[in-house]
Amino acid sequence: PNNKTTMLFDGCNSFAERKKLIDGAKESICLQTSIFTDDETGWDVAKQLAAAAERGVKVRLIYDGLGSNRSDEKIFDFMKKAGVEVREYGDPMRQFWDINNRWHEKHLIVDGKTSIEGGMNIADEYAFGGSGRLALRRPKESQTAWRDCDMKTQWPAGRGAQAALLKRWEELGAAV
Repeated sequence: PNNKTTMLFDGCNSFAERKKLIDGAKESICLQTSIFTDDETGWDVAKQLAAAAERGVKVRLIYDGLGSNRSDEKIFDFMKKAGVEVREYGDPMRQFWDINNRWHEKHLIVDGKTSIEGGMNIADEYAFGGSGRLALRRPKESQTAWRDCDMKTQWPAGRGAQAALLKRWEELGAAV
């Protein structure tokens, strides 16, 4: 009872909804992702998170070190300078040898009331899905972006996701 879910059928829908939630955040944003790239989409999200932190919202980001290992550290430094608390999960070299020692979960939880859960990472190939735009993927060949799904959930059902994310936050210790 009292829960509302909305399917976000592609990157166009999901990233538009993410932007609205981040821009409207008043208290907190928790984002966990497997891949956070330094492409157009990554920088757009980084700027949104930084702006939220600068207006006084508590912003926490967990990203997978192996999944994000090709991203320039400048994107994470940019967010940290703006007040975003950033924690990296895993040592990319250790994860290289144990590829299953990773978190593939993706959560965006805003103000403890609304979340976006699903399969989309922070990267052009996810955000452009459904747009008809080409995404520049590794290895540097243009391909149509793939379509993935997310789900927007308005709580109380999502409190478990927030509790799990905050538990992981504490397990990771100090910010990087």
